[in-house]
Amino acid sequence: MEDARFALFVLQGAPREFALLTFEVPGGDLEPGKEISLDVSEIPDCDKLELSTDDIVHSASAEEVAQKADPDGYAAEMQKREDADAETVSAVSSQLNGYYYSFFVNNFSYKIEFYDPNTYSLSCMGLQTTGTYSVKKRYVVLTNNDNGAVNECPYSFDEAGALKIELADGFDVNE
Repeated sequence: MEDARFALFVLQGAPREFALLTFEVPGGDLEPGKEISLDVSEIPDCDKLELSTDDIVHSASAEEVAQKADPDGYAAEMQKREDADAETVSAVSSQLNGYYYSFFVNNFSYKIEFYDPNTYSLSCMGLQTTGTYSVKKRYVVLTNNDNGAVNECPYSFDEAGALKIELADGFDVNE
């Protein structure tokens, strides 16, 4: 068996408060029937934690980990990414197209401008790129024309119906 990655959920208090730690473990150490221990200096007494390899749930991706860890939360997040109805698309697009936004992410200044029907221009540090956007139930999904990179920017409407789009959340590399 090749080297494998797995995630361990360490509870730290109230329900749904946990730390997700990722360890790289030699594949041979993950053979069935073995006991392994973990050492995490940031968590007191973690070196006393022993696991049976029979209790480890293997996952192929971070998305699969999220799905297994919180199926209901995962399903709710996926619903937010479904296509929006025509009325919502119109409400979002009408408040994006023809406007530009400036925002900061990880010490970089960005400017993004939206155009009809569903395109955008993004500039940062004197470089410019373009792309298209689509409106989902709770996200505006930006797709870069040059490299296909996708950024999911959460949005909502305030009580007056004004669009609140979280561009910094969609571009944050720490998300």
